[in-house]
Amino acid sequence: MAGTVDRSTLPAVDGLREGRAGDFEWMDRLDRQLRGAGHGPDHGYMLGAMRLAVSRDMTKPG
Repeated sequence: MAGTVDRSTLPAVDGLREGRAGDFEWMDRLDRQLRGAGHGPDHGYMLGAMRLAVSRDMTKPG
C-alpha cells in the first residue's frame, strides 16, 4: 500500500489520553493477560519515540 491517508475520513476516537511512565505497570499487566507476557522496555521506547495513547478508563483495556 502506498499513498496519503485522508484523515478527514477517519472516525473520531474518544476515551484516550496521552500515556506516561506511570502507566507501564498497568500496560504490562494488560499485556500479560492478553498475550501471556509483558513488553519490558518497549513501553519506555514508545513513550520516548512515538505517541503513546492509553484508555482514560483503566478498567477498559487499551
